[in-house]
Amino acid sequence: MSGLEQRCSANRHPAPQSASQVAYNVALTIGSEMLKKAGRVGFIMSLIRDLRVALHSFLRTPGLALAVILPLALGVGANASLR
Repeated sequence: MSGLEQRCSANRHPAPQSASQVAYNVALTIGSEMLKKAGRVGFIMSLIRDLRVALHSFLRTPGLALAVILPLALGVGANASLR
């Protein structure tokens, strides 16, 4: 039997998993799902923190905020009106 035939026959009849292997796979799946959810929450918390810092810095220097926001708003408005 060649190596390819051995691998193909091994893939047709996978060995049964022990209970500990099944439990490990389930725990791994649950853990990865929890990390995905935590990543979303972490992203939202980070976004809120960044917005608070930006708002605080804009309130500390309102002239700079106006100098940044006004040209940006005018540029977006001009671009939207041309389309």
